[in-house]
Amino acid sequence: MDTKKFMRELKQRADAQIKDQVRELIESQYCPVHGRFASLNQIHGHLSNDATLEFDFDTCCEELQAKVRQGLDGQAQ
Repeated sequence: MDTKKFMRELKQRADAQIKDQVRELIESQYCPVHGRFASLNQIHGHLSNDATLEFDFDTCCEELQAKVRQGLDGQAQ
């Protein structure tokens, strides 16, 4: 396997792993008031290109939205 191909595959795997972690973090957030979990709609971006990810998620209330954002902020640090 050549080095360029190996590095490309490594970046793709890392990108997929981080996206999976974001998905798990968002979708594990639960609202005890409404009995619902947050849901992830989309993830945009790639670590191999611009090192930024943007995501769109739905929640049942502002409190759950704040909880999701707090979890994501904690992961970023």
